[in-house]
Amino acid sequence: DIRLPSLGCCHLVRRYQNMIYPTIRKDLDDWICEKRFAAIKLLYTVLCHVKNKAEEHLQEILGCLLTAAKDEETFCVEFSRKSSSVAGYYVSSGKLSEVILESLKVESTENKLVVLCGVLNGTKCIDDSILTNIAEVLVQDDICHSRSESYQREFLRCIHSLMLHANLTIAHHILVALLSVAGLAADEDVSTLARNGVNDLCEQLDVDKETLFRKEISQLLCLFKTKSFSWTSNCTSIQVFHATIEESGSAISNQIEVILDIVRKGLSLNIPEVRIKLFSIFEEMLAKSETTVNSNKRFHPFILPVAADLIQPALVWHTGLSERKIRSSAASCLFYLAQMAEQVPELTGQLARQVWHQVLGLMEDEEEQVRFWICKTAAFLVKHLEKDVVSKSTKYLVDRLGDSKKFVRVEAFKALKIICGMDIGEAQTSKLKETLLEKEAELGMDIQYEHSLKENDNIPGFIS
Repeated sequence: DIRLPSLGCCHLVRRYQNMIYPTIRKDLDDWICEKRFAAIKLLYTVLCHVKNKAEEHLQEILGCLLTAAKDEETFCVEFSRKSSSVAGYYVSSGKLSEVILESLKVESTENKLVVLCGVLNGTKCIDDSILTNIAEVLVQDDICHSRSESYQREFLRCIHSLMLHANLTIAHHILVALLSVAGLAADEDVSTLARNGVNDLCEQLDVDKETLFRKEISQLLCLFKTKSFSWTSNCTSIQVFHATIEESGSAISNQIEVILDIVRKGLSLNIPEVRIKLFSIFEEMLAKSETTVNSNKRFHPFILPVAADLIQPALVWHTGLSERKIRSSAASCLFYLAQMAEQVPELTGQLARQVWHQVLGLMEDEEEQVRFWICKTAAFLVKHLEKDVVSKSTKYLVDRLGDSKKFVRVEAFKALKIICGMDIGEAQTSKLKETLLEKEAELGMDIQYEHSLKENDNIPGFIS
């Protein structure tokens, strides 16, 4: 969409362009919007005439473009983008991008992204070295770690324009940029745009998403391995780490050691907000373990050490709202570990013996979510304990039948149903059944007992 003026007009405009740009710049600063509209339209026309001779007045032209790009009127902003495309088409992409990038490094603003986006849209072809330079600057934290919605949208437009020239050389940088916006997205719409951008990048490179992440995941995690030492309560890096874990899917299954190392380092800082966020990420990852960390069944050997080193210490009672949130997430993590351990029966028995004493203590925790997850976990683990241990533990679950929260009572009820199907002695089983029958109507649950052999363990349980 670039006009083709006559040769005579081109020569005339080129001769006087040094006089035209100061006038345009002056009018772009005018408070009357009609003058600003006319000025930016004139700039577009002039650039179409001077073509490659615009290089002689690059600073003046960029000054005009940047001024128009920060105008409150959308017309001026979009005409600045359109004019930048003309400049990108005719002027050396190296010279033009270098000036904009140096300005971005000093201060990252939306208007500079508008101009850079236009230049990238207009450029016919860009050398790999220039592409790499642009990509390296755009992924700097000061430039891509903004929380402003309008800035994020403009940044994504710029990345999309860069993506049109993308190759495997800059794929990593573009991926980092997209994940940064996804992690820091000001709203759900921006997050969706960023995540869709990852799919667009895969399409541009002609690779599937899993292949791309398997290639890039090691390098991506290295960034967080370094930064995790300095995470703070309001740092942006941890949110980008979250987005990276979410988008990586099964690719992280071969990076379990690195992920656990990052989590350990972050937790060791003992900053409540960081610990809450990390446990939330870890909880989400374990909840989807079959499509993430355990997609290739590599996580099983890590279950016991993860429970001992990360989860159990977090389940120790400490006062405060933050500690309650941490215990809730840790209790949820323990449930998902127990669920995963069921795939290896002897592993479930080891986990049960390792955590059972703590599980019993947590059934009386002040936080309702902790009690909920602990009762759910007990239903998994109780089948793998010695009879005398189960017999002594029953009273803790019976006490939960009187819990103030119905959803906790329901989970305790389910766990006790399982115990009823175990050989804990006729007298205790009979008494337990009577107790459950009393609670049946209140909880609205069916209490028909059947005995069956579990596929994975030969321990009788009953089916509701």
